[in-house]
Amino acid sequence: MGRNLVRFRIGATDISSIRFGISPGHELCHAVRVLQNPPDHPLQWGWLRSVRSSMPRGPSGCCGR
Repeated sequence: MGRNLVRFRIGATDISSIRFGISPGHELCHAVRVLQNPPDHPLQWGWLRSVRSSMPRGPSGCCGR
């Protein structure tokens, strides 16, 4: 089975012009997945505890409660 591989060759001076960021769309999708199934995302439990009280409640409850 083949592998997809991307290799970057950068020098010390190139580092200052590189920017990495996480897409807001990706962040939103991940947050929804965490809210739908909290047990599968233990690293986000702290975030979930901090936002759970401010979440609107739906017809079936919120966040696995």
